[in-house]
Amino acid sequence: MLVLGYRPDWQQQLRDTCAAEHLRAGRHDQIPLREIQKATDELFSGQRTLFWSRRTLPNTTEGDVLLVSQLQRSKDEFPIHEVGLIACFHVLTYDQARGQLLSIIPNAKVSQEFFDLRTPVYLQCLILANQIRNDDVCSDFEAKAARELLKLVQETTTTCPTIWTAVKVVGKTHREALLPVEFITEVVKRNHYREILQGELKMIRRSRRWSQAYALVHGLRDVVGIPEAAQLLPNVLSNYAMWASWRPNTTRVSLWDNKSLSTYRNQLRALLDLEGPDHTGQQRGTLRHSELATAALLNSHDSSFAEHLLGTFDQAVLAGPEAVRLFVLLCVQGSKPSAQSLEQVNAVLELGHEPSNKSFSNLVESLGAKGTVYDRMEAITSTLPILQSSPRLQKSLGQRMDLGSRGPSAFTDAQKEFVSLLLKRKATERLALKVRGFGYALLQATCFHPQWQPAYIDMLKRIPSDMEIEAVFLAMQSSQGVERQTHVDFLAGRLGSSVRRGQPPPSFPEGVVIQDPIWSAEIDFDRSCFRDAIRRVRIIDHSLATSCLKQSMSENSFFVCEVKDIIVDDTDLVCVNLASFLGPRVASGRQVHECWRRLLLHMMRQRPLGLLDRCAEQLWPRSYQSWLENLRHLYGDRHLGQQGGLGFTPEKMIMIGRSLSTGTYATTSTGGV
Repeated sequence: MLVLGYRPDWQQQLRDTCAAEHLRAGRHDQIPLREIQKATDELFSGQRTLFWSRRTLPNTTEGDVLLVSQLQRSKDEFPIHEVGLIACFHVLTYDQARGQLLSIIPNAKVSQEFFDLRTPVYLQCLILANQIRNDDVCSDFEAKAARELLKLVQETTTTCPTIWTAVKVVGKTHREALLPVEFITEVVKRNHYREILQGELKMIRRSRRWSQAYALVHGLRDVVGIPEAAQLLPNVLSNYAMWASWRPNTTRVSLWDNKSLSTYRNQLRALLDLEGPDHTGQQRGTLRHSELATAALLNSHDSSFAEHLLGTFDQAVLAGPEAVRLFVLLCVQGSKPSAQSLEQVNAVLELGHEPSNKSFSNLVESLGAKGTVYDRMEAITSTLPILQSSPRLQKSLGQRMDLGSRGPSAFTDAQKEFVSLLLKRKATERLALKVRGFGYALLQATCFHPQWQPAYIDMLKRIPSDMEIEAVFLAMQSSQGVERQTHVDFLAGRLGSSVRRGQPPPSFPEGVVIQDPIWSAEIDFDRSCFRDAIRRVRIIDHSLATSCLKQSMSENSFFVCEVKDIIVDDTDLVCVNLASFLGPRVASGRQVHECWRRLLLHMMRQRPLGLLDRCAEQLWPRSYQSWLENLRHLYGDRHLGQQGGLGFTPEKMIMIGRSLSTGTYATTSTGGV
């Protein structure tokens, strides 16, 4: 049919766009569809046929003739011909559109270079045909297959792509195939897909990351039953029967991607293999369903034991890295897993506490050949309180690991190590406190006491407290000779159970002051500043300083800061100012703790002789009288005479008072301490 009035520059309009460039580069999503479709729509503007006085309409036979004539002009111009076909999809009839797609299927017999050039362009045409015609010319199924093959030929992904939809499409298409088996086979072969896929699966099998393997092959099961795909599968995967029968627990294999397994993945390879494919040739759902494999790996024909083992392992992975470590120590290292080892793991996991998992992992490791005396001491110390609270743990771990005997044995080793270092002057306070903590843990573990002699329990009860140990170590820093030996004998005898022959266990050394914990405790800023200030008070009794520091915790911050600011100096005025701060509080009926009265009295006693005279000379008479009045509010007459220890007497105070009132006072010594 002769068509009049067509536009001769349609191909040039297509060349002027960037569509061909995007198509060559695999960027079908960036092709300017609206622009090239507009150029096609303009072909129908004002067209008339020779025999009828009417316009040529799209999606008609006459329209197809018009468009095909235009496409024929660019048939040998790649990829403008394909761009033109894309520009016509929306106005071609179904038969013509599909026929045009079939006509551009790359020929498998052409050269590698020519095939590789045309294949990605053709696949993009299928994808765009589906996008433009909405599952008409190219179905969603075929478009998905085209996307899979496009990923393969473009090599745009770092991971191995899957093409199971492309394989499945071979048996699903009931009309002339847009993706014939010969074409797909050639794409797979020329892009070495089988080698790529098998290489990827080989690496995955080596690392036992089954979730990644499942992502690659899970579509295979839907393909093996399609007769038309039989000739294609060997070109995709050589051992496809093994992978097609694989039915792992997907939740489990996803869980096993947890980072906590990274350290132990190689040690766990036999266990991880149980959820992998059956490589024995039995084609079971997983290797754990194969009797041959479970008998070799687990020394058991009981499939329920394999499931129990994997279930326990799953719980360990969920619990955290220390739980995985415990599982490896009890069920993997050294021997094959058993019902007993699984019970031990489950008893610990029942606590639901990751620090406890760590404690028991350390315990199991410390009791091994590589464990040191320090490892055993710390591990048993941390686990005994947990064992004491759990009858299940006492039975599964305490009894089966014989901690009733191994605990005291480890404690004896720790005592010997401490005494040896103590005699060499190398023992530290930190080690002593750890040994003491070990002994206390044994004393509190009453579940094991029926196994021990009463004398052994009495020895544990005589172990000194933390404060006693700290006080003796502090005293040892400045002691020499016999005095130091007394301290060493106490620590060796009471903490190390090493007593000089023929002598009873030593008592606490005389003259050693036990430091109250408050001196090292975490306290707020104001109290911490007060603690530093009272430490610097000259020759203060430790018990008085401790009493003041403890009382500061009950006083308000204003009171504490005022006292701190006063006592930082070492002058006569400190005594006046502290009395001036405390005295009015007593006079107004407010409580002033006895420790503050004792602190003021101590500071006055530490001043040089003549405090009363110097204050009378330095203060205004009114201030001097006010100071004396404050002292009376605080002490009554307890600060006077011999009991006061200040050299203050009523007679002397009266004499100084008269002199001040007459202005005839002359400084004389008041005595004092």
